[in-house]
Amino acid sequence: MRCVQRQMRYKLKKAYFNGVAADKVRTTSPLGTMTDEQWMQLVNMWSTPKHKDKCENNKVIRGKVRFQQKIGSRSYIAHLHSV
Repeated sequence: MRCVQRQMRYKLKKAYFNGVAADKVRTTSPLGTMTDEQWMQLVNMWSTPKHKDKCENNKVIRGKVRFQQKIGSRSYIAHLHSV
């Protein structure tokens, strides 16, 4: 359930926040299931410098990953012992 909510927030941010001028950001919720207050809380969170720095830092870290994990739910150590 948490993954679904995170994906929904990502899609909302991509569609209605990223690349939109600060004065053009919607003040009402684009979804019928979300209240205007909840939408404004998201917009305020996305607008904070702390959140922007965290997102930029995570982007850099994701770019440094050399090997993607492709071993399923086993840990690296368990995978090494099985090989």
